[in-house]
Parts: sequence; C-alpha cells; structure tokens
Amino acid sequence: MRTRASCSGDELRNVTGKHPYPTRCAEEENRRSRTEDREQKIRRRTEDQEENRRSGGETELCSRRGGETETEL
Repeated sequence: MRTRASCSGDELRNVTGKHPYPTRCAEEENRRSRTEDREQKIRRRTEDQEENRRSGGETELCSRRGGETETEL
C-alpha cells in the first residue's frame, strides 16, 4: 500500500479506497477556504475604496466624520 504526505487525497483514495486523513484534510480545506474568503473581502474592500476615490465619495465621507461636509459650508 502506497501512502503520500500530501492532502489532496485523490491519489490515496485510488490506492486505499478511502480517504486516509479526513480530519486533517477537512481542517486544511477549511483553512484554505477561510484564507480565500479573507482575501476576497480585502480585494472587494480595496476595489470599493478605489471606486469611492474615483467618484469623490470618500472625501465627503471623511469630511463628514469631522463634523461638517463641503456642502454644508
């Protein structure tokens, strides 16, 4: 019986007929999924900030935090 240290499982499943490390692989897949989700959120946030800068919305938002906006002056 062959074994591999990788967590892909497909090769091992073909050799043994079942997944050899279900818990470890599930944990690794969850971790990978969370990392991808986090990266997507960061990417979306960056894109939103860029869009706000282009449209001028962020400047108004920042001024509003200071208590007054340019339109109120």
